[in-house]
Amino acid sequence: MARIRGIYRITNTTNGHTYIGRSLNVWKRLADHLCRLNRGNHHSRYLQHAFNHYGRDVFEFGLIAELENYEADSVDAEQFWMDHLKPEYNVSPSANGPLGIKHTEEYREACRQRMLGCTPWNKGLRGVQPSTRKGIKTGKTTSQKHKDATSKRFKGVPLSDEHKAKISRAHIGKKLSPEAIAKRTATRRANGSY
Repeated sequence: MARIRGIYRITNTTNGHTYIGRSLNVWKRLADHLCRLNRGNHHSRYLQHAFNHYGRDVFEFGLIAELENYEADSVDAEQFWMDHLKPEYNVSPSANGPLGIKHTEEYREACRQRMLGCTPWNKGLRGVQPSTRKGIKTGKTTSQKHKDATSKRFKGVPLSDEHKAKISRAHIGKKLSPEAIAKRTATRRANGSY
């Protein structure tokens, strides 16, 4: 499908409520909306709630206006359609989004109180580059029950020669501590293989 720049609409055919948006690639953006709605993590909680309640089949996805000069006209065109159609599912009444909205002191205090006692998402990651954060352990531990179940599932499963070689290469140059050697020896004696 050709790449179309413009204003799009998502309509609930049951009650006529709408969501208005703009994109450099309307069909790709609409597919992204549908994907997020199906996963249950759409940014508009109103649209997500309606999607969960009514189901996929009552929603229509379509183009309202194609824009020739997207960079210059997109915000004004989206605002025109938002003022005209008054979409119920958009989080912000402005085409610029929530930028520039000033929250009241009461709202800010309520947010602060709600967050007291919560661990920040980036605790312990100060000074770490975002690209390396994904490799950092989050402190999540595996229960012994889960470890035992996983071990039981793979006991007796033969390893391929390629897999054995990979494990062997990974252990080259590693020195075992005296405790590890003693533990390995005890296990082998208990199994009768030593």
